[in-house]
Amino acid sequence: MSTTKSNDTGALRPALRTAGALAVVVALLLVPAFTTQDVVFNVGSAVCAIVLALSFNIIFGYGGVVSFGHASLFATGGYVAGIALNNGHGFWAAMAAAGVVGAVVGALFALVALRASGIYFAIITLAMGQIVFVVAEQWDDVTGGISGLSGVGVDSVSLGFTTVSLPDADAYYRLVVVMGVLFVGAMWLLSKTRFTRLLRATRDDDVRVAALGLNVYRWRFVAFVWSSLFAALAGGLYAPLGGLVYPELARWDASAEPILATLLGGSGSFWGPVVGATVFALIDFFARDLNSLRVIITGAILLLVLLAAPGGLTSIRERVRRHRGKGQPATDTEKDVTAAVGGTDV
Repeated sequence: MSTTKSNDTGALRPALRTAGALAVVVALLLVPAFTTQDVVFNVGSAVCAIVLALSFNIIFGYGGVVSFGHASLFATGGYVAGIALNNGHGFWAAMAAAGVVGAVVGALFALVALRASGIYFAIITLAMGQIVFVVAEQWDDVTGGISGLSGVGVDSVSLGFTTVSLPDADAYYRLVVVMGVLFVGAMWLLSKTRFTRLLRATRDDDVRVAALGLNVYRWRFVAFVWSSLFAALAGGLYAPLGGLVYPELARWDASAEPILATLLGGSGSFWGPVVGATVFALIDFFARDLNSLRVIITGAILLLVLLAAPGGLTSIRERVRRHRGKGQPATDTEKDVTAAVGGTDV
């Protein structure tokens, strides 16, 4: 009897998760109907922040390397999309350009930074990110310099068989939600591939993986390019949301946001960065009038969570399950290495 009940519950879980995800998407789409423009902008920015945090987790959570220049890739996508839109190109062309240029810039980052490891890798990405910041700040004729690139907007989106008009900020916000869901879905599919298993293997035991004949540098390079692509797409999506792209988006301290969001939510789970970025967005919104106290509140919450649950907020459920004897072991290193070498998804 209990076995049958357990099987029924297990069969229902995917349907419940799908229903829950759809409910969240519908709720996001309905935000403009019940809130102010300030809230709409902040929720749209949170969607872009979620995509950025998930892109960062490709190299951090799966690959085991920390980039302190990830915000510069976000800004690169924003500037490229903004320049394209301001020069009369359509939304899809602008997003494609943002993704391609972001991936190329990320590849250049990886070519240099992956020659090092640990803190040296992080410092190199920090330095390269600052180069992007300086270029954005000084190239007045292209980026608008210190004032930024203004007037970025999308009037309509072509779907091939028809053209959808975007008459106001609310309409573009809904496009941001739809595109954000598509980007999250694409990264979720990526997380289920052998490629991600291999990345986890290099994170857990790169010496062993290399000894088994796999090129650790090559796969981390590919991961960095994928991560850069999605970070730039997040930036391209953000540019028309507020109509302005500015150099501070590329500054080194902006790169702390996806790092902290991933740590808060938990890098060990795909949904960890989603949870972390959402919590940070809520803190940012409700503490927006507290000025410097906002930083103290954010730091205190992060410290408390990491002390109570070092694996982030999403690790709490797994810890409870393990305590009850229902969870899985904390690591899957052996499985990941076997899958990476054997060429099978485990």
